[in-house]
Order: sequence, then structure tokens, then C-alpha cells
Amino acid sequence: MNAETLAALAKIERVAEMLQELPTVAANAYANGAHGAAPIVDRHFTAGNQERYGWSPLSKAYAREKAGQTKSLKAGAKALGRVVSRGNLPILVASGKLRAAVTARTHQIIREGDVAKVIFAELPAYALYHQDGAGHLPKRSPFEPNAEDIDRTAAAVQRYIDAQLGTGGPVAVSADTVPGRARTTG
Repeated sequence: MNAETLAALAKIERVAEMLQELPTVAANAYANGAHGAAPIVDRHFTAGNQERYGWSPLSKAYAREKAGQTKSLKAGAKALGRVVSRGNLPILVASGKLRAAVTARTHQIIREGDVAKVIFAELPAYALYHQDGAGHLPKRSPFEPNAEDIDRTAAAVQRYIDAQLGTGGPVAVSADTVPGRARTTG
């Protein structure tokens, strides 16, 4: 085999190895964040989560109670760089313990064949009630991705692939190339 063929085979082997890692890359993007971004699962605890995930609204009594808790949470949220104003705490955020556990990156990512699973650790006991619903508490999963989360995860995986292959990203501009135009010759 010539050098060009050997180089092509080596690249194919690197691509095959990279493809094996994609489930873990996706799980990491969802649970830990990727490229400096917040974990995708963090969106379960941000403004707009009720609409984003199609969750039932809070009961009026609980919404009033939760609005009263906002003042005590402001200091903790401010320390984390989050803004909380009276009455706008998202669903799933009351004490902040569940959010802290889910986004603390203390979980494990376990690979089983071509599937990677995220095992969230140190969750408060009530996390199960939000996951499955119970009695008057409707199901509001702090973990299950919706279609938008899946799209964000796929975009993070695509960025990983582009970075590994050296594709995508900004286009180099020189005297004879201009992004978005045909190459010019002099």
C-alpha cells in the first residue's frame, strides 16, 4: 500500500473510534455541558420550563407559597449568578436542592454497548415524585429530554464531530478567498 492509502485508512480508523464515543459525548453534553455551555438538563430548572416541557401549572395555593419562598432564595441564586425576582421561580425550583443535585456534575455516565446512561447521584428523596408523579403532584421529570433538548444534544455532538475532523467552524479568509463567495483567482 502506498502512503496515501495508509493515511486514508488511519483516518477511517480514527473516525471509527470517534463514532464509538458519540453516546458518551451526547450524555456529557446533556448532563455536564459541552464547550463551556451549561448542561442541557439545566433547562428543566430555568424560566419557561413549564411551556418547554408541557408541564401542568402549579396549583394556586402552591404558587402563592412558592412566591413567598423567593425572598429566601434570592441570596443563594445571586451567589450562583442567577436572577430571581418575586414569584418567577421556575417549576421544579423551590429550595434549589433538586436543581443543585442535577446540575452538580456528581453523577456517573455509564456506557452499555451503544448507549450511554446518566446516573444522577445525591438526589433529594422527592426527586422520584417529580419524575413519576404522585397523588396530586403531576409528573414533571427533572431528567427526561424533550425534542428541543435532543436537538441541542445532537448539535453538541455535531460540534464534537466537526472538532475531531477539523471541519466546520470559521472559514479562513485570505487575499483569494472570501466566505460565501466563489474562490477568486488573480
